Amino acid sequence: MRKLRIVLTVFACVLSLSLVANTFASEGNQMKGSAMADEKASVAIDGYCPVCITNGMYVKGSPKFSTEYKGKIYHFPGFDQQKMFINDPDTYIAGLEKKYKELKEQSKGSDMQKGPHKKGS
Repeated sequence: MRKLRIVLTVFACVLSLSLVANTFASEGNQMKGSAMADEKASVAIDGYCPVCITNGMYVKGSPKFSTEYKGKIYHFPGFDQQKMFINDPDTYIAGLEKKYKELKEQSKGSDMQKGPHKKGS
C-alpha cells in the first residue's frame, strides 16, 4: 500500500509540473523579445539583423533569436545582437529601412557580407 501511495504522489507531482509548464509555455507565445513573438506581426527587413545593418553588414538573422518591436519582428544571428537591440531599439531602427535598401542594392551581384558576427554569439 505504501508503494502505491508513493507512486501516486510522484504521478501527481509530475502531472502538476506538466500543467504548470504548459501554462507558462502558452503565456510565452505572447511574450515580446522571445523566439515565439506574436504571429500577427510581420518579419521586418526580410529577416536580416538590424544591428548588423546599422553596422554596415548584411547578415541574415534566425527566428531562434527574434524580438517584436512596434508591430514588427526582428531576427538576429545571435543572442548578443538581440540583447544590443533590446537595450536600445530606437538606435537600430532609426533609418533602418533606408540602410537596408542601400545595402541590398550594393550587394546585388555579389555575395552577402557575413561580417564578424557569428551565429549564436
